[in-house]
This record gives sequence, structure tokens and C-alpha cells, in this order.
Amino acid sequence: MRGGILWGGRSSPGLLQRPWTYFIAGAALIAVGAFVFMTAHPADPVKIASHVADYQVETKDGKYYANHLKLAGDSTDYVFDNTEFQPSLPGALQANAPINVWVDRGTANVLAIDLGGQIYSKHAYRDPNFAREDNQHGAEGLAVAGVVLIAIGFLVGRLMNRRRPQANPPPQAGEGDFREGRGRLVE
Repeated sequence: MRGGILWGGRSSPGLLQRPWTYFIAGAALIAVGAFVFMTAHPADPVKIASHVADYQVETKDGKYYANHLKLAGDSTDYVFDNTEFQPSLPGALQANAPINVWVDRGTANVLAIDLGGQIYSKHAYRDPNFAREDNQHGAEGLAVAGVVLIAIGFLVGRLMNRRRPQANPPPQAGEGDFREGRGRLVE
């Protein structure tokens, strides 16, 4: 079978040959981008003072993936990327060691960690507006991708219209050439 649902074959065009597919995808990206842009906010650090209950480094396929931190008396699993912290976090944390963690208000997003007076922080902790600006730039990227998809939809529509054979217009009647039943006076 040649073609398929996405591109189609000779007898039936696939989804990628239909302009509305691009219009819908583009509009969806623009809507998601608008939502992200409108809900972007500066980081609002909230301090949690506790002790380390568990700390693990997760790997996938032998490569670093993420860190998991559990605090005493808290069931939340704080997952973060230690490569985002300055200075770099230590490879291991002692159980029951005192720790202060700053998270973004209403989330489990770790912004900074204080271990024995040394603060390890993300850029969003050092510059709270960075989080808003970063989200807004991502939203702008989504909106631009949506506009590009809509433009591709118009292009596909134009190209598909060029492919379709146009109906032959009726030949123009010459001067004094009257067709049966049209413009002819009956005597």
C-alpha cells in the first residue's frame, strides 16, 4: 500500500495534504503559547527547613538523569537537575543532616538548597524574573511555530488548488452566433 494516513496516495490525500490540519495544529500551538505567556510568573521562593530523609541520584542508560530528595516529615519527592545549580551540589548528602530547601510557591520546583551555610541555587533563585522571562520566551516560540504552521496550511491549500484540473469554461459565442434557446427570437 502506497501512501498512508499522513501523506496519502493518489486517490485520497492524507492529513498532511489538507490545509485544515495545519490550521488546527497552528491554532493549538498559539493557544498553548498564549496560556503559558499569561500564566508566567516570577519565582516566589518558599523556605522549607528540615532534615535529609533520602537523597538519590537517578541514571538512565548509564547517564545522569535527575536527583531525588526526600525531607523528614514530608512525603514530597523533590526531583531536580543538579546541573542547574551553582555551585555544583555534592554527590551525596548525609542522612538526617539539617537542610533548608527553597521551592517555588505552590510547586515542588527546587530553587535553592542550603547545606551547612553553603547555598546552591538555580538562576531563577538568584534572579526571580528569570523564571517568568524563560517561560515567556518559550511561549513566544510556540506562537511563532503556530504561525508557521498556519502559513504552511495556506501554502498547502494553494498547492492543492493548483493540482486540481480546472473545469473548462464554455466557449465564448462569437458575434452573431446564437446558441439554441439563448438570445434567439422565435418567429
